[in-house]
Amino acid sequence: MKLTMKRAFALVFVLSLMMTSITLAKEPAVEGDVLSVTTYVNSSTLGETASIRLQADALVAEADTESLLADAVTGIVDYSVPISVRESVIASAEFIPVIGVAEDEIEFEVSSTVQKMGELTRDNGETANLYVAVAVAANVKEDEKYKTQYGIMAWACVYWIDISGTENELHAAAGQWEIENVVVTNRQLRYGTTDIFWALWTDGPTVKYPTSNWAYYEDSSTYTGFVLRCETRIDVVNLGTVICNVGSRITT
Repeated sequence: MKLTMKRAFALVFVLSLMMTSITLAKEPAVEGDVLSVTTYVNSSTLGETASIRLQADALVAEADTESLLADAVTGIVDYSVPISVRESVIASAEFIPVIGVAEDEIEFEVSSTVQKMGELTRDNGETANLYVAVAVAANVKEDEKYKTQYGIMAWACVYWIDISGTENELHAAAGQWEIENVVVTNRQLRYGTTDIFWALWTDGPTVKYPTSNWAYYEDSSTYTGFVLRCETRIDVVNLGTVICNVGSRITT
C-alpha cells in the first residue's frame, strides 16, 4: 500500500493500540476471497465504535492495495461477497471536455470489483462485514495501445461496513490516477451519501484535494445510509475533466 507520512503515522498508532487490545485471527481463504480476514478486538476499554474502527483499520492495513486496484481492471469476482451486494455496486465514468474539444476525444472503458475485506466483531458477539468496491475508468485500447495519444486511468474506491437490517457506514474512500502524455491538475476526491438515483448528494460530500496520484481518507464524519459514494476528478490541461464514480446501493 502506498502511504503518506500522515497515513504511516496513523498506522503506527493503530498498531500500537492493537498490541494491547487486539488479537487477529485469519480464517482459511476461499476461492476468490483474496482479502478476507476476521478480526477480534477486546473493546472493553475502547468503546464499541472505536473498537470497530480499529478492526477496520487493521483489515485495510493488511490488504494489498496494488492487487486490489489491478483486480478492478480485470473485473475479478470475489465469490465470498453475496450476489445481492455485488450486483448493487455502481461504477461509472465521465469526460467533460473544455470548449473546443470533442466529447469523444477521450473514451473510457469502465470495470470494477467488490471484495470482502473481513468481518468485524461487536461487543455482543454479532459480526458485520467490511467491503470495498473499486471502479476504474481507462482509456479505450486497440491492440494493447491507447486508441488516442493520451493515456489516463482513474480509480475510485469506497470502503463500507455492511450492517444487516440497518444503514451501512462509510469507513473510507480512496482514489488513484495513472497518467501518460498529458499534463494534469486539480485532483479531487469526494465522498458521502446520495439518493438512490445518484442525482443528488444527500449528506456531504466531503471534498479532498490530493497532491499525489494516490489518496486514502478515513471518514471522520460517520456517513451512514443505503447509498454510499466515492467520486474522483482530475483536470487534463487543454482537454477537460475526467470523473470516476463508485457507489454501494446496499439494502441488506
